[in-house]
Amino acid sequence: SGHLFDKSKLMVEITRYLAANPIRAQNPEMQTYLALVDLHGSSDQLVLKNIHDRLNVEGLEISNAKGMRWRTYGDNRLRNAAETQHIASLAIFLSRRQIEQTWQGNPPPNAQEVLDLLPDEASIDQATAQAIAYIPEAARQASSLLYRSRGMAPTQFGSILGTIAESNLATIGSPGRERQIDDMLRSSERMGSGPVVAPSFTIASWE
Repeated sequence: SGHLFDKSKLMVEITRYLAANPIRAQNPEMQTYLALVDLHGSSDQLVLKNIHDRLNVEGLEISNAKGMRWRTYGDNRLRNAAETQHIASLAIFLSRRQIEQTWQGNPPPNAQEVLDLLPDEASIDQATAQAIAYIPEAARQASSLLYRSRGMAPTQFGSILGTIAESNLATIGSPGRERQIDDMLRSSERMGSGPVVAPSFTIASWE
């Protein structure tokens, strides 16, 4: 379902939104990475990826020209979308039957019979509208996506710089980072040890 929307229309809306609302990290420590992404011209891709992933998880109610209505999901969750699998199997069956009929010298089959099983224009419009509605939240969650994708850093920046970036992201982007800093500040106040510096790198991870 994360691929049903009209990408060109969605990208126009993402670009318009980001022009008026530049991405700001809820965690200030992540702002440097978001700035690098923006400098690379890829902020819109972060938002797009978040929208794509959300639609894949939540799914969409869709229909086709044959009057069928069902809820579909995307990527790894397709295996749980029984209706989508059923319709895909039907499309394959009809396609094979049409090929066999052609080989047997029968009149050319009507390809529209198979195409009518695909999601209709109304479904695409609905998916696009839903995706556009998700833009603000997808932009707010850009830092979270960088954190989840930190394992790609060595591929993007090389083994040395990328490994450093991955370790840094694993630490400062952690969902528990704010609590970690609060705990350190409270501990420092109790002990009267003065200013503290929160860790910036993770040596190992057991996730």
